[in-house]
Amino acid sequence: MALSMHKHKHKTIAKSGPPKLMDLCHDTLVNGIITKHEKLPDSVLDIFKGDPSVMQQLAALVATSSKRETKFHGESVVAIAQEGAEGGWCAWEATMAMVKANELPHWLLCLLEAYHAIRLQLERNPANFAGDRWASECTPHQGYVFHLYSWRSVVGLFTRLVEWTKRWPDEEVCQKLFWELCHKLFRLFEKDHEYEYGMLMRQHAEGNVGNPDHFAGWSGDAIAEFFQKRTRKILRNHIKDISKAPYVEEWFNDMGFGITRYSRVPSDKVGTCALQPVPYMTLHFSWPPYGEWDDERSDEDLGSDDDHDAFA
Repeated sequence: MALSMHKHKHKTIAKSGPPKLMDLCHDTLVNGIITKHEKLPDSVLDIFKGDPSVMQQLAALVATSSKRETKFHGESVVAIAQEGAEGGWCAWEATMAMVKANELPHWLLCLLEAYHAIRLQLERNPANFAGDRWASECTPHQGYVFHLYSWRSVVGLFTRLVEWTKRWPDEEVCQKLFWELCHKLFRLFEKDHEYEYGMLMRQHAEGNVGNPDHFAGWSGDAIAEFFQKRTRKILRNHIKDISKAPYVEEWFNDMGFGITRYSRVPSDKVGTCALQPVPYMTLHFSWPPYGEWDDERSDEDLGSDDDHDAFA
């Protein structure tokens, strides 16, 4: 009896004791390899690939760890979907590619960063949902989806921010984010404040204030915020100009897609693996036939604004 009790007690202690020496050796070896190479070398990956049970483990690990991020930034994953039209016939063929957000054109990255930051800020207040139709839908597999079917839909991203900041003027964080975006875009587009606002400043200083030196010492950012309506119009028109079909094709090529509006060749960045990271958002480019993407109808302003643009 005493002997059997002793054996049972010994087994219990063994289960809760320190890890086995072999387990420690395995863990130390793997950690050493990762530390030395800063990743798993190809030789180790080849061993993993040859073992179905290991690959099953890794697949399950990736599936549980590739969830969509909660905040958009330069390293966020963006899916690109392109549908093209060939001649007069619609030959729709979606092309999917995964890129990092910072591979997008810099001005577009800034626009999308501001869009998501302002949206998240507005979502903090449930009352903001009462009568608003958010411009993008969120899906489990594509994240936030933006349907881009012409230059107007690209300009629409900026227009939406204008609408939000007008609708909720008391949201100070949103106002700050919006004007930070405007100043960034002005610099990226290399706009000259004297050229864009010079006449307005002289007319306002002399006609409204009666002091020709009224704007002396003002920064370019302060002038842009003073003439709000003109600033919004300048940026919308520039976004419109660089969102025409040839420029969009340049975006694709700069990101290494190697595809054009009428291309039937899949991109090198099209995912072939069954397991892909969940993108924060998907930019869905839909190419209409007959050149509607570049429709040249006038880009109307957003109605009257209660600001200082008496001469805009």
